[in-house]
Amino acid sequence: DVVRHRAHAAGHPFEIVYVGFDGEAEEYRDVVRSFGGWLALPQFDAERRTGVLSRYQATEIPSLVLVDYDSGKVINRGGLPAMLSEPEGFPWKAQNLEEVLADPELSLTLANGSTVGSEHLKGKNVALYFSAAWCAPCKAFTPILAQTYLELQSRGEPFEVIFISHDHNASAFQEYRATMPWSSLPLDSRFRTKLQNIVEVQGLPTLVMLNDKHQIINTEGRAAVQQDPLGENFPWVAPLVDDLEKGVQSIFSKPSMVLFAERSTASARKKAQASFEEVAKALKEDGPSGPLNFLVAAKTSEAATAVRQLCNIPIQDNPTDDAVFTDAQKSQEPACILLDLAKRQMYKAPSLDAEELKEFADAVLAGDIEGTAIALLGGAS
Repeated sequence: DVVRHRAHAAGHPFEIVYVGFDGEAEEYRDVVRSFGGWLALPQFDAERRTGVLSRYQATEIPSLVLVDYDSGKVINRGGLPAMLSEPEGFPWKAQNLEEVLADPELSLTLANGSTVGSEHLKGKNVALYFSAAWCAPCKAFTPILAQTYLELQSRGEPFEVIFISHDHNASAFQEYRATMPWSSLPLDSRFRTKLQNIVEVQGLPTLVMLNDKHQIINTEGRAAVQQDPLGENFPWVAPLVDDLEKGVQSIFSKPSMVLFAERSTASARKKAQASFEEVAKALKEDGPSGPLNFLVAAKTSEAATAVRQLCNIPIQDNPTDDAVFTDAQKSQEPACILLDLAKRQMYKAPSLDAEELKEFADAVLAGDIEGTAIALLGGAS
């Protein structure tokens, strides 16, 4: 609240909207009153609160997400550390990775113990490796990544990994770092928090791939390396739209738009996928993470069947004019849904027109559309 008053005193247009989880009505009112001038969502408007949390991907408490009111775009998801570290820094716009990794004060320690600066990264694809010695999956993945790293180095690929530790003490950090053939940030580096906030690390291990301009090209680097340990597809650029069969696990990580076109004619599938990719590009304009996954079922698979059954989207015979099918292969018009497993909700898109599909996605993310409950875990809904 002190920072808010300072911003107002300096003439900056700045407001805070409280999205609370206080249980009792009186408790909620007392908390809001204590802030003295903050705006607040109504306590029992659970649907709108859920929509806000989903739209701005607030996964921890407390979270402070800074948003530009006019455009609705997020300018900093790590608003709390940004404001605390620089109270006078309105509007606390987040630095991008290019700026952070080009900072002349950046210092990296190489595997041989020598120290280098940001110039060491110039012109290289970079992988940001968020990991820790206490994390069992991390310790299992590190040798795989090391093998891939050494293979790429032997081929002369312009590639560097930066280990960004989540260890709690120096000895654990040093012991774990000694198993890695790449560079690392010092445990006390101020750049650790900056990079973590920009990338929005949700769990460990996380491997984020950057291109040679240090822009994010794949937030699922761990899976990419595990599937391609020899680096044949290096630098593992993530597609805007993934195949449902290959990417079905991603529906558990965040809301996902799914296009069912496995029983459609080639022309119908092509038209629907073009609209789908246009929406994916619009929602991922700031990077491949974005608020949604985009998955296409272009052919019949166990994954497509399972998601159809989960969402009660049956395959129906619906012949079209531009192809001839046997009785067992009658075509069906493409269908699109938005699936949010965290909320156990499914939303069916009313149209596959690109503009209307984008409006539909925005409305779901904003909590303005009511979904259909889906059953999980043996029928619980």
